[in-house]
Amino acid sequence: MNFQRYWVPTFVDGGLANYFPQKLHDEVKRIARITQAPWDLAAVSTLSAISTVCSPLINVKSPMGNVCSTGTFFLVFADSGVGKTRVDHESSTPTLEGDDACLQEFPALIAALERDQAIWTATRKVLEKKLTDSIKSSGLDVEAHNVLKMHDDKKPKPPRLLKTHWSVKSVPAFWKALERSGQCIALTSDEGGTVIDRDFIELIPYLCKAWDGRVMMPDSANQQSVAVNDPRVTLSILIQRGVWQRYRKKYGDILRDNGFLARCLVLQVKSNTGYRIFEDRRHHQPDLLEFHDRMRELIKLKSDRDQKGRIVLEFDDYARIRWFNYANELEQLTQPGQYLHDAPDVTPKAMENITRIAAQLHFFSGQDGLITVESLERAYLIVWHFIHHFKATIAIPKDVYDAQALERYLHEQFVLYQKIFIEQTSILQCGPECVREAKALHAAVIRLVSENKITVVIGKNRARLINLNCGYFASLPRWAA
Repeated sequence: MNFQRYWVPTFVDGGLANYFPQKLHDEVKRIARITQAPWDLAAVSTLSAISTVCSPLINVKSPMGNVCSTGTFFLVFADSGVGKTRVDHESSTPTLEGDDACLQEFPALIAALERDQAIWTATRKVLEKKLTDSIKSSGLDVEAHNVLKMHDDKKPKPPRLLKTHWSVKSVPAFWKALERSGQCIALTSDEGGTVIDRDFIELIPYLCKAWDGRVMMPDSANQQSVAVNDPRVTLSILIQRGVWQRYRKKYGDILRDNGFLARCLVLQVKSNTGYRIFEDRRHHQPDLLEFHDRMRELIKLKSDRDQKGRIVLEFDDYARIRWFNYANELEQLTQPGQYLHDAPDVTPKAMENITRIAAQLHFFSGQDGLITVESLERAYLIVWHFIHHFKATIAIPKDVYDAQALERYLHEQFVLYQKIFIEQTSILQCGPECVREAKALHAAVIRLVSENKITVVIGKNRARLINLNCGYFASLPRWAA
């Protein structure tokens, strides 16, 4: 059996934005500065905004020969208060402004529809009475019948709410959003606990089909009469870690088993609460003019592309060679004993996500021609960043996840407060939420003791104390706290 060790990209201090082109990196820096949010959260919000404006305009042809959509799904794990709402508002200002304009115009369109429907209904009654009278008197009047048929074909149709951002969690609402918005939508939520429930589970197969870009046929349950062809969906959901743990405890790994999580780019964001610096920036507030101008330019192109069709981007010869090298490396990393052995479902979807993000970076930056090696390499490192987080949040067993959370908490106490002995009762009260039950804490402590990172001693009043291995915790980088 082959146990050769293959190269795995590691984290770069500074986070996801370090893999971006310089201009996008600067935009992420500005967003993080404006919102005082973590850099990784600003970076994933920027990627979501790019996907929202690029996916309606482009397809990408993989080196394998298949043409695929460029919509991307993001699942962010973070605590409440990290500022996702404001970050999304800053990064997606042009699309949100377009949504506001659509909402303001929509009541007038509805009023016009009601007026047209009233006229149409009254006219139809007259034509129908004329046809009925002719049948009673002299038989079917072909001309009157044709006039009525032509009138029925002119029945007023409800206006589309050409809105980009939606928040849906049920199948009927999803179909309604696609039908009314031209089949290109962004599903966003900063409170995943209100979205991910039993209704959301029923929506998962449709989201997977939308990610694949397949035709979705209506069924009797959602009572739709129009098939959705080649939908473009960008998904961005933030969910709290505690909510996610309770969800997995209740429903199991159903989201992973049906392939939804493998399609998602998973990110775990650490809150910077307590380390933010607030100051008066009225006279030197950073702006995102260049980034937003590019978004507005692509939004204007959308109406033209609806008629002409989407651009199909392809890779140049050097990028094709590199693409196959990356695909083979990822495949080999799923062998027994390798890094992705416990996450084999991620590998095929990871290469498609790499392909999509490379196309988005190439197109959004205004490059002409074929996708280059540089864009592919950046996309590869970006997706690897998400793969690391997938393993840390989804692929690992619960006891390992709890032990890692406890280790981070102990390291934080060691670095910030120079604590060497910590009572277990204080961890049950103030520690990570996943180890606030005695059974979960006991399992996490046993794992850390077996790894020689801590020992358990008895203190005063027979209190159980966790004794930190100073040599180990001192060797960890301070920023990991």
